[in-house]
Amino acid sequence: MPVFGWLQLFHGKFYSCNDTSVPDKASCVGTYQVAGVDTPRQWTNQPYNFDNIGMALVSLFVTATLNGYTDIMAAAMAAPEDPGLQPQPMSNWASFFYFVAFVLVVAYTLLNLYIGGSQAMDAGSLLGHCGNVALTQCMEQQQQHTVSTDSAAQHHVVACIKLQRSCRPTGQKWPALDLCSPYTQM
Repeated sequence: MPVFGWLQLFHGKFYSCNDTSVPDKASCVGTYQVAGVDTPRQWTNQPYNFDNIGMALVSLFVTATLNGYTDIMAAAMAAPEDPGLQPQPMSNWASFFYFVAFVLVVAYTLLNLYIGGSQAMDAGSLLGHCGNVALTQCMEQQQQHTVSTDSAAQHHVVACIKLQRSCRPTGQKWPALDLCSPYTQM
């Protein structure tokens, strides 16, 4: 599972001090000046990190959805060699290739699975919407009226056409739902 590789690579390396001038965790104490205001230094972790299996899975999920993965990738590219050091931008630029490979393989694979699955579900839900029982009954009734030419058969044909139109999206023709085709020419 690729999560364990990510855990080893980035475990504990997404911590940083809010004062970028300090070199490590030991120096991240006291206060510093921001626009003339004393601000306490804090050693904090990124919201998405790889410190445990749960957070690693969440971080990889965010990356796979392509929603906010750039912050995770930037933190990974700034990750120091050892935990406890202040991250420096582009100090771990090789992690860029890990993210590109992950996005190409996982994100686009998941995207294709989602699109393919949603199209299959749309076709199935339309058949479910029309009701297999109603379609079967319509076909049985059509077979009973094949010989007769009375007004009941014509009335039935109109009912089948209405059922057919309610089950088909506008502008599309579905051969599987074209039940009344022998009777439409009156």
